Amino acid sequence: MEGAPVFYVDWLAVIMVMIVSVIGSIIAVYALPYMKEHERHLGMPEAESRRPGFFLIIMVFLGAMNGLVLADDLRWVFFFWEMTTLCSFLLIRHDGTDEANANALRPYG
Repeated sequence: MEGAPVFYVDWLAVIMVMIVSVIGSIIAVYALPYMKEHERHLGMPEAESRRPGFFLIIMVFLGAMNGLVLADDLRWVFFFWEMTTLCSFLLIRHDGTDEANANALRPYG
């Protein structure tokens, strides 16, 4: 359908967007000091910090979740669903350690 809206906003969608945005923001704010301590624990120098990339992926993940809630076409639902999957993979392996890579690639079952 040409010209059909890609997104649909109703009250349920607004509530879900608010939940995703508020809880996602709380998680991102909580992660700020946590990630600094995590990198220090890994022995990563401050100059090699991977935090900006981590928070970029978090923001893309939250945007994809909001897009998933608002999508009015099954193709867009699939696209945003796959974006959340890709972001999850990137968030799990963001340390770049062997353990993080193995956990990101772990098969189901």
